[in-house]
Amino acid sequence: MKVIQILLALLVSNSAMIIANEPQFINKLKSDAMAGNATAQCNLGVSYMEVARSRKDYAEAVKWFRKSAEQGNAQARTNLALAHLAVDGIKENQVEAVRLFRIAAEQGNPTAQLFLGLSYLLGEGVPQNNAEAVKWIRKSAHQGFVEAQTMLGLSYKIGSKKRLPGCKMV
Repeated sequence: MKVIQILLALLVSNSAMIIANEPQFINKLKSDAMAGNATAQCNLGVSYMEVARSRKDYAEAVKWFRKSAEQGNAQARTNLALAHLAVDGIKENQVEAVRLFRIAAEQGNPTAQLFLGLSYLLGEGVPQNNAEAVKWIRKSAHQGFVEAQTMLGLSYKIGSKKRLPGCKMV
């Protein structure tokens, strides 16, 4: 899943990692997360993910993603799915990742839609299916998700022989 690992690194580096250095914000986030706020739980997981990079201990981040995901938070489900694919110390489980991506994608999460599409494109965790790949990547792109738009755009630029299978100009 090298493509997914590269995209994950880009997404994580561009997300709300600034919060890891803001103690007051972290304290408020912890308080809200412990009170059961699903968004705070997800954001706290993101914060722990950044801190965990140096220690290679992602358990706390995964714990908060899981709590938020159990409450139906689509971004937390997406983050948890990504953890199943690319986080050191977390057992890789492509089938579980795809299951979580699908739930979050059906909730309209553009990141999950892109990664579900990539899973179909690469045949990882699901049988390879170009039509499903294009369907989900296009859904993500239509929501303005730049990474998905770039993927589709490059596919068109490369030309019909090398573009994403199933993609055609509309």
